[in-house]
Amino acid sequence: EAASYFIEFPDVSNSILDKFVTWNRELGWCPTPGLRKTDKNDTWMLGESVENNSNKYSIDSNGARVGFPFWDPKSTKNIALFGDSFCMSREVNDSQTIGWHLSEVSKCPVENYGVGGYGLDQAFLRLKHVISTKNNKKKFTNVILIITPYTIARAVSLYRHYLEPGNTLAVKPRAAISKKGSLFFVPSPLKEKADL
Repeated sequence: EAASYFIEFPDVSNSILDKFVTWNRELGWCPTPGLRKTDKNDTWMLGESVENNSNKYSIDSNGARVGFPFWDPKSTKNIALFGDSFCMSREVNDSQTIGWHLSEVSKCPVENYGVGGYGLDQAFLRLKHVISTKNNKKKFTNVILIITPYTIARAVSLYRHYLEPGNTLAVKPRAAISKKGSLFFVPSPLKEKADL
């Protein structure tokens, strides 16, 4: 009976598309540098909007979640985190994130590139993208992938609505294994945001 209520390709209005400022052709979606917004709870399981979360998150000019600003400037380490919303530390303020606390304890910079809703494939693609665009003088000494069961489950689909009904904006690339056993990526089927 539940399947009879499932709409495979729900309509997406222009007003919803206008609000989807994090759309990214290569990754599906990616935080906008300099963004600061109220964090909305994931509501796909609840079936209703939850607006009572007052936590805010901030994205720095590199596209990472804002981190602990008082690390030791003489530190020779530079840590990067990649993963999904658990890595990003959704539903808490910037000073309560995994990256913030790791930087505070280690006294070295920690850049948190976790993104809500990411699959392991997207986290890996984001790692490749960040490394390829970083200033050559600034290398990561440690890269940590923070993985949850959902991070793994999301890696098998292009359209997150199939895994999490109602999440109709989440169209992404996905990882696959070739017949020879090597990893490759099937690109997102969308070329423009309007294709949604």
